[in-house]
Amino acid sequence: MENTDRKEILTLVNQAHSLVEKLYLQDPAVKGSADWLNKRRLLLADLSLHLVQASVAGEQMRPELLKRYLYSVLTIAQDFLPEINLSHTAEQLITQETNQVSGMPN
Repeated sequence: MENTDRKEILTLVNQAHSLVEKLYLQDPAVKGSADWLNKRRLLLADLSLHLVQASVAGEQMRPELLKRYLYSVLTIAQDFLPEINLSHTAEQLITQETNQVSGMPN
């Protein structure tokens, strides 16, 4: 990816991230309330944007950072896909040794 393309993507993602984060912090929903899943959607969007930032920012993805963001995304996505055991997948991901993930293509 060209450096100018990377900068342009990061500028747009940073703008989106700022808006999503602001909306999340302003959302008064609390766990168990009717609006809780809407707040969780904002959190999922926030985490997804962090994942984009991490994947575009550097020349190589840092495996530990990727694992952390994927774990978080899977954990939050469990709320939206209760029929799939994403929590188990998330736990497997986070407990795997880093060197098993380091062969990941960038």
